[in-house]
Amino acid sequence: GDAIEEYEYDEKNVLKEQTLIKYNANGDKKEELVYDGAKKLLKKHMYTYDGKGLKTERKTFDAAGKLISTKKYTYTYK
Repeated sequence: GDAIEEYEYDEKNVLKEQTLIKYNANGDKKEELVYDGAKKLLKKHMYTYDGKGLKTERKTFDAAGKLISTKKYTYTYK
């Protein structure tokens, strides 16, 4: 039931962006490939999870595979 493809169109119904989504064996998002309307790779997001299945990190790479950002997730338990 999870999305494997997402499409974004402009007001003239022209494809602006396409995202392909891959999941791991637990059903967690592991990778997103983002393409422009001409199907040229723009960026890639890679996700990592801890032993409890909580997302710990999202790394974003440019089209050449160079790391451009890292977002870390932390959780507090009450």
